Amino acid sequence: MGMAITYSVYMRKDEDTTLNAATMCLANNSISIIAGLTVMMAVFAVVDDPLSAVGGGSSAITFLVLPEVFSRPQEVLPSNF
Repeated sequence: MGMAITYSVYMRKDEDTTLNAATMCLANNSISIIAGLTVMMAVFAVVDDPLSAVGGGSSAITFLVLPEVFSRPQEVLPSNF
């Protein structure tokens, strides 16, 4: 929503609103998918047993694995790029 409001400030009156809205939705969803894939790749790069960390639908990724990912960027960044 904030992205749409910010973008609308810079629009001209003769621009195609429908095309701009579709482009904005596609860009937002694409970036969200890429960010999610990056987090999962980082988890698999750091954790010894990724199925136990991801499985079960627990909050282990948020509270146990991601702090470990952020504490060791030298191991995680090369696996994502």
